[in-house]
Amino acid sequence: MDSMEMHAVFGILIPFVVPRAGILAFLLLMENGRLKPWILEDQKVWMDHYAKKDLIRTTRGGLLSGALWIAAIALASWPALNLDSSMLSCLFTGHRLAAHR
Repeated sequence: MDSMEMHAVFGILIPFVVPRAGILAFLLLMENGRLKPWILEDQKVWMDHYAKKDLIRTTRGGLLSGALWIAAIALASWPALNLDSSMLSCLFTGHRLAAHR
């Protein structure tokens, strides 16, 4: 895959990734809540407890957790993508590479 350009790689991945993402999103959105009533009551008690505690602190903690997950996934996928700075600039600016490697 070293000789392939990025648009060719995306052209191969899109027919597989997009339908899977759509199916996964559909299944996750259409899933019913199958929790027992006592678990729902317990969950409501915990949510009320944490919501009354400090909403701003809870929100910041959630945002920080999300940011850490995104950064970890980006760092973990960086070697697998095998991108260097010239390829990244092409991705963000839309210019083609003259000769890569």
